[in-house]
Amino acid sequence: MPTSIANRDPELFKDPRKAIFDRKPRHLSFGTGPNLCLGGHLARRELRIAVEEFLALVPPFAIPPDEQIIYDLGGVIQPRKVPLAWTK
Repeated sequence: MPTSIANRDPELFKDPRKAIFDRKPRHLSFGTGPNLCLGGHLARRELRIAVEEFLALVPPFAIPPDEQIIYDLGGVIQPRKVPLAWTK
């Protein structure tokens, strides 16, 4: 099963198809169980810092409420396009 379908069970997660950025998902990106990546904790921290620094540099943005994001599932969730509205 592709990991991109993790955390999409409607019995466990409210609105599983909606991007809720403060949701607390079960992370599978660096493996689980006996296959847990030893560098996973450092990689998660580095990714979080990189995203925080990026967001501090770009102007505020949002996805317009009337837009629908179409995506494909593969090894990762792949949006075909992400329409952003830059706000101030």
